Amino acid sequence: MLLEVRNLRVTYRTQRALVHAVDGMDLLIDTDENFGLVGESGCGKSTLVKALLRLVPPTALVEADVLRFKEHDLLSLSDARFRRDILMREIALVPQSA
Repeated sequence: MLLEVRNLRVTYRTQRALVHAVDGMDLLIDTDENFGLVGESGCGKSTLVKALLRLVPPTALVEADVLRFKEHDLLSLSDARFRRDILMREIALVPQSA
């Protein structure tokens, strides 16, 4: 398994309220699969990817039942180890540009 996500929730804390950007996302991607993520504007695609890469702002709360990339349990991995061992070595974001 390349990526396993179970019940991913991303909530942004604003001055007015909590905004649920991703609510209950499940995803399984095998190592030999090609995967594309499509959806309407504002549906949470970028938030999903940024949550996986720990690129959400500090006002975001990321929770999941399972968040696993290859053999790494991303829920228990420290930020320092994630940045040192995984980010930009095994997983990265290539943003779309106009």
